[in-house]
Amino acid sequence: MASDELAARLQTQFPVLEVAPLTLLAEGFGSTVVETADGVVLRIARHARAAKGHAREARLLPQLQGRLPAAIPNPRWRIDPGDSFPFGVIGYRKLPGETLAPDDADETVAGDVAEFIAQLHAIADVDAPAYLADPLQELHDATTDILRRTLSGDELERITSWWDELRADERFRMFEPRLRHGDLWYENLLVADGRLVGVIDWGTAEYGDPAEDFDALRHISDEFADAVLASYPHADPDLRYRIERHWQVRELWGVFLARELGDEDELADAVRKLRAGPVLGAE
Repeated sequence: MASDELAARLQTQFPVLEVAPLTLLAEGFGSTVVETADGVVLRIARHARAAKGHAREARLLPQLQGRLPAAIPNPRWRIDPGDSFPFGVIGYRKLPGETLAPDDADETVAGDVAEFIAQLHAIADVDAPAYLADPLQELHDATTDILRRTLSGDELERITSWWDELRADERFRMFEPRLRHGDLWYENLLVADGRLVGVIDWGTAEYGDPAEDFDALRHISDEFADAVLASYPHADPDLRYRIERHWQVRELWGVFLARELGDEDELADAVRKLRAGPVLGAE
């Protein structure tokens, strides 16, 4: 259960809602997520980057309503950053379904996810941000000093070599931009009766590399990601190659976000995952 103090602050901001008792759903890198007594999900941004993501959702998601084969949030409640909530709040009616459990991710769900991704990637007429020319520069610059302090000499040499290779990789940067979600791991996929019924957490959505909608599926399993890709109709010759590259990058974002939050426990966990992942864990 979330705190009474938080419930009271939210009730003041949203007098039309029945806030208490307030249930804590998740404490994510970007937002604290709670559910009100009347079934509204409120996401309380934890830093400026999350606030920027909320603003992106507020602009994009109304444009996508009714255009995709599974439900998406419809943001109806919003608090701009201010004294009560320094980074703001965004809210929507709770969607149907439950978070996809990896053990339940069968071929039917894979087909549903592929259809969702295909329809999303076919949308080209909405107002959404476009990818940066070098979206990984910030990631590199923000994590370099931390990794110098936490990795061994051999590990640091390996990751430096990997960065040099990645930043010189023109093949990685050659793609047709499509509207993509950007974080389709299982906690953002909602299912009911064995079917995909909802997709949440759109704070990083933009026109970018469609490969970024496949790498996170590997947190379920490589087999599930392959099954989704097999049903995807827009594959280009280098899609699998770029998926592998984005999979390599993914754990570095964990280091980045833990640093942004100033959370030493999260940072230690992120470094552990990096050591076990495809860059430092690969032989």
